[in-house]
Amino acid sequence: MQEIKRVLVVGATGAVGQEIVKALQQQAQITEIIVITRRAFTAQSAKIRNYIVDFDALDQHADYFNCDAVFCALGSTRQQAGSDANYIKIDHDYPLKIAQLAKQQGAQHFLMVSAYGAYTHSHFFYNRVKGQVEQALIALHFPQLTIIRPSILIRHRDDGRLVEKITAGIARYFPKQWRAVESQTVAAALVNALIQPQTPGLSIIENQHLFS
Repeated sequence: MQEIKRVLVVGATGAVGQEIVKALQQQAQITEIIVITRRAFTAQSAKIRNYIVDFDALDQHADYFNCDAVFCALGSTRQQAGSDANYIKIDHDYPLKIAQLAKQQGAQHFLMVSAYGAYTHSHFFYNRVKGQVEQALIALHFPQLTIIRPSILIRHRDDGRLVEKITAGIARYFPKQWRAVESQTVAAALVNALIQPQTPGLSIIENQHLFS
């Protein structure tokens, strides 16, 4: 596989996405970090190139996807999305379109933040959508595909998710399979998957793998 120098990050304004960008800035081999967002992203490094796009018209920005690897940390909740249809668009349709455009532009590695319990036939809507997008990404046959399935994320920001914060506090003490995990830990595992040599093909990082 080619050397990874130019990396695209989608979802960089989210908890995991922000940590991915921070971690990538520390990697000497990464010379350019492309960040596509709906709103302006505050760049803290000369490596970062921020492009504001309409996610419903990604085909119009195909040249932005000319990169060696892609990190996709897009994610919402049904409440934030406002409807099941909007949730599917954000968590399934956008990641798939991003992957298709990046593959066309020659990207070698796609790294996706999914979720614990992702399964195409899950009885739970959230897990079912995550499972469906995983399968769609696998069908694209990237030279390298890394999927990470974290449980409840521990976020260190005030985003109004009170119930989630309470749940995460309790879930710190769960068995590793379900234990709440720091956003920074998830990001570090993905960046490590990019930097460290791996066997080509599909790699899945389950929640329990994030704890030593």
